[in-house]
Parts: sequence; structure tokens; C-alpha cells
Amino acid sequence: MGGSDEYLLRENFKMIDADNSGIISPTELQRALGSHGLLFSLQTISLLIKLHSTRGTGTLDFSEYVSLNNFLEKTQSEFAKFDVNKDGKLGKAEVFRALNKRSAKDGDKPRALTVFRSLLKEVALDGPGFINNSAVA
Repeated sequence: MGGSDEYLLRENFKMIDADNSGIISPTELQRALGSHGLLFSLQTISLLIKLHSTRGTGTLDFSEYVSLNNFLEKTQSEFAKFDVNKDGKLGKAEVFRALNKRSAKDGDKPRALTVFRSLLKEVALDGPGFINNSAVA
């Protein structure tokens, strides 16, 4: 990570860490993501934290936050790749193609499926069988 990238991530971390505790709680993360139009339940937020927290505390320190941030950026990038017609939506076939490609690449199909299923319950659906890009972090 370059110096300016780390600086920006640290500044974002400080803004999210509303109580200045040095860790990000599920409610702090939920509030931060929500301010960007990403509305997830605390259950989904907790799952995201669990997947990126190496300490098992249900919170994120800075390095864990970086891991989550990278995951979210990759997810948005992958969404854009599979949104073939650039309408901001993925149909079922596109979602399954993306999920299968990502799972094979990561070698971690169970984790990808767990996250995907949980997120699918939470994301904004835009018509039958579509997920809009404002709902994918």
C-alpha cells in the first residue's frame, strides 16, 4: 500500500471510528456504509466483520479494516466487470457467472457462497432477478 493510500485509509478509519476507540464496531461500520447508500442489517455487517477480523472480537482494527476495504473494492470492481451492458444491474446468470469465477479464483467457494447468500438477502433488488450496483459494496 502506498503512503498516500495508507494515509487516506487511516483518515477514513478515524472518521468511521466515531468514539475514537481505535476499533470500528458493527454500528459504526453500518453507519459509514449507510452514508454511502449501502444499507445492510447488523447481522450482515457482523458477518463482514467476522470474515475480516483476525482477532475474533466482532470489531475491526486498522489492518482488519484495510482487509475489508480491499474486499469491498474488489467486489465493486467485479460487479463492474460482469455488468456487461453497463446498466448497473446483474441478472441471475451474470451473478452466478461472477460467483463461480470468483470462487474458482479464490479457491474458497464456501466463503464466497456464505457472503453472497447473506448479501443477497440484504441488497436492493431492482425488478425481478436483478441486483443494482448501488447495493453492492
